[in-house]
Amino acid sequence: MDCDGVLCDFTGGVYDWFGVDREEWPKPGKPDIDNRIRDMIGVPVNVFWKSLTYDFWMNLHPTDFGRRIWYPLHDWLDSGRDLFILTNPVGRDSIQARQDWIREHIGPSWVRKTIFCGPKFVCANPDSILVDDLEKNVDLFRAAGGHAVLVPQPWNSLHDFEGDKAEYVLQQVKLIIEKGEGNG
Repeated sequence: MDCDGVLCDFTGGVYDWFGVDREEWPKPGKPDIDNRIRDMIGVPVNVFWKSLTYDFWMNLHPTDFGRRIWYPLHDWLDSGRDLFILTNPVGRDSIQARQDWIREHIGPSWVRKTIFCGPKFVCANPDSILVDDLEKNVDLFRAAGGHAVLVPQPWNSLHDFEGDKAEYVLQQVKLIIEKGEGNG
């Protein structure tokens, strides 16, 4: 399960950190994170990532739907399945801050079940399911042989979704587990 955009509100954190008016962005269907960042704050991407300190990562708020996805998924898993958080460590102090964030918001034992990796598709296999908000990650994970569920967000192809995100994701995961179907 992805951290930024699923478990924590990365975009809202960026708004707060850089003082961006939340009404100005995001624009529906804008999938490329580098272009989204450039559009949001008007600084080069490399400057953006370097500016994110420990305090930025620690002060991200949990999403309203993330826990409503996380805990049922955790409960569904039997001894043959496991649940991990996949996150891309970027910027200084991000690994330590994300570990501390997970410890505080998800629980101390989940720090050991966090995989820090750039490309999430390296964890793909026929028995794995990725839950992520970035279409590129979902597509690459599927191409590498895993299943994936795209979390509806304004920056992906599900930007018109108006229902309950948690219910949608849980329904999709259930379909994959039961039948190998779903949006993934």
